Amino acid sequence: MPDLPAYNHIQLELTSRCNLRCRTCLYGHYPERWVAADLAPAVFDRILAVASRTRSVHLQGWGESFLREDCPELVARMKQAGPAVSISSNGSIMTPALARALIDAGLDSMAFSFAGASPPEQDPLRGTGSFEKVVEAAAVFSRHRIASHPPVLMNYLLLRPNRSSLHRALRLAKRLGMNRLQVGHLVHPVALEQADWAAYPETVDGPQHWFWLRLSVLWHRTALGLPSMKGQPTAVCPKNPLENLFVGADGTVSPCVYLNPPLNSAVPRWVEGAIMESPRVIMGRLPDQTLDDIWHRSAYRSFRYAFEQRVNAYETHMAGIRPDLDGLAKLERSVGRLTALFNGPLQPPEACRQCPHLQGF
Repeated sequence: MPDLPAYNHIQLELTSRCNLRCRTCLYGHYPERWVAADLAPAVFDRILAVASRTRSVHLQGWGESFLREDCPELVARMKQAGPAVSISSNGSIMTPALARALIDAGLDSMAFSFAGASPPEQDPLRGTGSFEKVVEAAAVFSRHRIASHPPVLMNYLLLRPNRSSLHRALRLAKRLGMNRLQVGHLVHPVALEQADWAAYPETVDGPQHWFWLRLSVLWHRTALGLPSMKGQPTAVCPKNPLENLFVGADGTVSPCVYLNPPLNSAVPRWVEGAIMESPRVIMGRLPDQTLDDIWHRSAYRSFRYAFEQRVNAYETHMAGIRPDLDGLAKLERSVGRLTALFNGPLQPPEACRQCPHLQGF
């Protein structure tokens, strides 16, 4: 009998329905392939069954969670089962009653998604009025917290057109009472315009820009999370399929949200000037099986084993590097060897090989 796994983080998609058609999202470019669905109660119960062995659960995927009126109830049920519970939203739906219900349910963290620091930056990407709506949503939720709990995050999608506005986003986060500005890349481009918007690799003016941004954090006293701007050997991505997983609104289980969008077709991605399509990566389906049974399936174990080998190689080559000149020389040699290994015998699973996260971004 396999050991019962302890899950670090489960991303659970309550619905794949969304009320926006963002140009930065897969939905905005392939609406005809989109499959709108709500998570079935039996699937939610399957997650509740392992919740006591799970550190955290994030109730959001490709859709807008607050399109479901039972969000507060689902938060409360999950919280009672044990894990920390968080939600992120596009900010188009928020009322004082909803804010109070979520807080009373025990929500541990609330995040609002931004694609710019002003209407001219965000609205062309997410729809007219979307910026003012998300600003008001964040303000409403923040006003109803008790002693600044739960924390509120600004998830800022970093693009070339808006990267120079990060200092204004930081001021806005402070004004709205938000606790953290978390900056992330567009990592799943599905069109040429999206590929052109990518803010990595870092440009010549980058280092000075980031220096002043970090300095301004000291003034605004808002936490800042920045993504990497330069490629580097990466053993495992931030989604970390060794410990984490994604459950879609249709009950499908996958190592990562980007590998399993709610489509009725293969998954498109813009790679080197053309669209490449690959199958959704589905390891099993709830509630037909238990999550533990899916986790122990041979295909899922093989997927994780590829990353286990990469992590072991990284730890071996980076061990014992001292903070001196000899250590610097060893670091340079190790980086070269790891790059060769990660591009050769220790490549990630095929579905992950074009992901910018595994290229160090």
